[in-house]
Amino acid sequence: MRRWYARALYLYYILLCVLGLGSCAVVRVTRPVVKVGLVGPFEGQYRYVGYDAIYAARLALREANAAGGVGGYHVELVAYDDQGTVQGARQAAQNLIQDPQVVAVIGHFRDATSAAAQPIYERSGLPLHVAGTVAGDPALLCPLLEYLTEKGAGPIGWLGALSDLPPCAADAPPTPVETFPPAPDVSAVLLTGDPITAGENLRALRASGWDGPVAGGPALGSPLFREMSGASASGALFVAPYRWPETDGQDAAFSAAYQALGPHVPPPGPFALSTYQATQTLLAAVAATGEREAPLIRQALSVDPPADYPVYLYRWGDSDTPILLQTLD
Repeated sequence: MRRWYARALYLYYILLCVLGLGSCAVVRVTRPVVKVGLVGPFEGQYRYVGYDAIYAARLALREANAAGGVGGYHVELVAYDDQGTVQGARQAAQNLIQDPQVVAVIGHFRDATSAAAQPIYERSGLPLHVAGTVAGDPALLCPLLEYLTEKGAGPIGWLGALSDLPPCAADAPPTPVETFPPAPDVSAVLLTGDPITAGENLRALRASGWDGPVAGGPALGSPLFREMSGASASGALFVAPYRWPETDGQDAAFSAAYQALGPHVPPPGPFALSTYQATQTLLAAVAATGEREAPLIRQALSVDPPADYPVYLYRWGDSDTPILLQTLD
């Protein structure tokens, strides 16, 4: 009799648990999910950019979700490879706009690919947050030109396309280099264009016997530039709107967390920190919008790009990490 009574009580207890009438266990509350897209070149010559970016974005999302989510949501990352091509960028954008859970995109890290994808995102109301580009805004060259003018006594030479020059160069444009070596009074040479072209031009300058200073934009910070120019890259100056993470300074914690994402994660490169910060900016926008919009939809999300950003001046030495010289105004 006692055994039957005990069994009946046990079955009754189980029934209460199944029906949710008893406090039999701690119930995990599942947060609704929104997604953030990341598009960049994971294959092809610019693949170093994509691998910098994906680990950085993963780290930012992992930290946000571990802290309780973003605006009441769990955020997932959806990554697409555009191979650094216009066609790939358009296809990735088409894929992302089909998923209603995707509320924003970070990408595409090249001016041409971002421009190709932007109209597709705009038609669907999907915000694109640009974390940085390989070539960079030509306006970055303005503080560099001012720096070179202050340091040199002669005119600044220039190798590249006219479209690469910033508007600030209209009044006193650099002198096009038409012969190798350049004219004897040239104090420095500005290299513009893509990393491979800039590297080829630098190697040609050095082969002609000219050993003056060379400088350029973010393209000179690319591994492709160093690969193409070889030993000639040592001493080259360049500006970029992002920082290489310091492994022994203020970014040591970031670098450690970045490499702790997996057993074979390399040290963070130039696009890691900028993508991490861009993802945090985007997540802050998701949080702010999610607190006032339910459910959160992409059309309600607004991500404002920074109105201004610092310009960092670097010099290549003999290692794979450039030397940060100063911040230019």
